Amino acid sequence: LEAALLEQLATLGYTCASDDVIGPDGIQPERNAYDEVVLTARLTATIARLNPALPPEAQADAVRRLTQSELPNLLEENR
Repeated sequence: LEAALLEQLATLGYTCASDDVIGPDGIQPERNAYDEVVLTARLTATIARLNPALPPEAQADAVRRLTQSELPNLLEENR
């Protein structure tokens, strides 16, 4: 099932990387732990690329808002 989904994502233009590469124990780790679901460096770079006129402080604030919950309960956060 995973292989079929990854293949479909690739046909849509997505680039897939395995945990062997970007996982915490990978050869080019992009996260410190498996519970880090957002690849912060990629998010930061993408926000900067898509919003070059946005001041760096505003870009950093966008990353913070996307990666840190402001409510104590995730169910409330997702409403």
